[in-house]
Amino acid sequence: MKRDKRDVVYIFSEGKNNKTERIYFRHFVDRSPYTLRFVSSNDTSPKGILSFASRYLELNTDFFQNGKDKAFIVCDVDKEGKRQNILREHLVAEARKKKITFVFSNPCFEIWFLNHFKLTKKQFTDSESLLVALKKWIPNYFKSKDCFSLLEDKLTTGIKNSKEQYSDEKTDVPKCPGTAVFKLVELLLSKKNSRNEYIVKLRFKQKIKGSILNQALIESLKRYPYLKSKLVELDGDFYIVSDEVGMIARKSKTLASLGHISAGYHLIDVAYYEKTLYISWHHALCDGRGIKPFVETIIYYYCKFRYQSDASSEGIRLSDSPLLEGENIDPNLESYSYDESKKDIDIPHDGYAIPENIKEEHETDYRYYLEVQSLDFMRVCKEVHATPAILISLLVSKTIAKLYPDFDKPIIANIATDIREALDIPNTFKNCVRSLSLPYTRDFLSMSLEEQAKIQRELLNAQRDRDRLRKAANESLALFNRLDSLNGYKEKQKLMDFFNGMLLNTYVISYLGILTLNENEKYVESASLYNSGAIGLGVTMVNVGDKFCINFKQSFESDKYVKGFLSELDILLIPYKASEVIPFLTPKDRIIKRD
Repeated sequence: MKRDKRDVVYIFSEGKNNKTERIYFRHFVDRSPYTLRFVSSNDTSPKGILSFASRYLELNTDFFQNGKDKAFIVCDVDKEGKRQNILREHLVAEARKKKITFVFSNPCFEIWFLNHFKLTKKQFTDSESLLVALKKWIPNYFKSKDCFSLLEDKLTTGIKNSKEQYSDEKTDVPKCPGTAVFKLVELLLSKKNSRNEYIVKLRFKQKIKGSILNQALIESLKRYPYLKSKLVELDGDFYIVSDEVGMIARKSKTLASLGHISAGYHLIDVAYYEKTLYISWHHALCDGRGIKPFVETIIYYYCKFRYQSDASSEGIRLSDSPLLEGENIDPNLESYSYDESKKDIDIPHDGYAIPENIKEEHETDYRYYLEVQSLDFMRVCKEVHATPAILISLLVSKTIAKLYPDFDKPIIANIATDIREALDIPNTFKNCVRSLSLPYTRDFLSMSLEEQAKIQRELLNAQRDRDRLRKAANESLALFNRLDSLNGYKEKQKLMDFFNGMLLNTYVISYLGILTLNENEKYVESASLYNSGAIGLGVTMVNVGDKFCINFKQSFESDKYVKGFLSELDILLIPYKASEVIPFLTPKDRIIKRD
């Protein structure tokens, strides 16, 4: 029998007296990217079900060889006590060694149902007392009743309330009332899709207080109501629509899948853990410049509420300030006029491909974090008359030239460039980025850094010509129109897959700019900008306070590029701090399809 290509989730439960769990989870068979397998045990104790599940997986599946399948035991706590809780913790540890996860509900599975209607902290004496409370919301409820249709549109509430009950738990066995079912539901609803998630990571000098961060988030969203959005798909077309679900800052090191229920279907997610704040966003919503003012506003209010900061608000968009003119304008609605008589610039686009620029699926990405003092870095920029992005590109390209001295094509830095001004929509928050090319040829090897910078500066300015950028915007608009003309999702996806599969040789540079924090700089230690899923090498920069924060973002682990770059900094007498490799993963997005 040929194995289903999808990864498998095994759900074990007590089968002798209780069918509730199986009836509920069967509704996820057609909703989940996983193949679901339901297995019932005649044993009623957690220990007995674990023993049964271990034997089953060993004898009946390739679970332990596959490595990607998952197994869960869904069961109730029912009776509490110090001895029982210690035994359960031992069982959880034993199960983890066997790659099996317990999903406990206390006192019983129905607390998950009740959480869809209300958040309760009531200490239920037993399962029967909980069922009495549930019947206020689902009259005539009984064990094994299929009530999924009554719960489906309240799923976001169920997850939110369950997380709040569970937020203070340091154990895998929740106290009463509590349930870990939400973790399994989020997994089952996750979607293996493209990664379109970008992250700004800020590290504060002191531990973040979640309640104050949420207060700052609420205040900030008053200024940016358009960020409370979700992406939906209808007949192959995608629409950004308002999302009325409340946005909260989650205490977690794990990023939510944007567009997924775990993020309230939002295209932005805010999370924190210890001293670190994560703000992630979907590129369909906005670009780096579009999210940057929101980041600055939330930091301003957090510091104001947390430290009673009286920092200047100059350059910060406050909650009661009006939207700027054209802040909501979509740049892709109409074509742009330009001087058609201007000749195109002859710029090579067929760049040298580093060996790692290979299109293949990968889950884990890697980054190296660097810090350089702004004074040191800008000293060199001024000496050679280079912008920060140009200097970075020259040093990275030189590194690649040294690593591959036989390079047979130009080494091209693809610079992510904001084109709002050229389109006469300087205030729009929506995506307005184009890639401009800075080729590094063999001629550069015999030039001084100042001579190289002069050539790159002139080339970049030529590519930023207003008419050239407006023509490029029209070419993008033509693609969108082409998509609109295709019939059905599959045809449109084929075209998008073609463009998504194109590799930008040789590498990409993104510069978020200077974060405006004013006197609140003293509370922030560092910042990073990165994304995952992209193939090859990318370099990102953020200027925070007195330092440039640089990330080498890679789809491979090797440190040869960052080491070569650091050697170039040594030559220029630019001090730095550098991390070891940091493996990371951002979740894939989740697009909501409307009926």
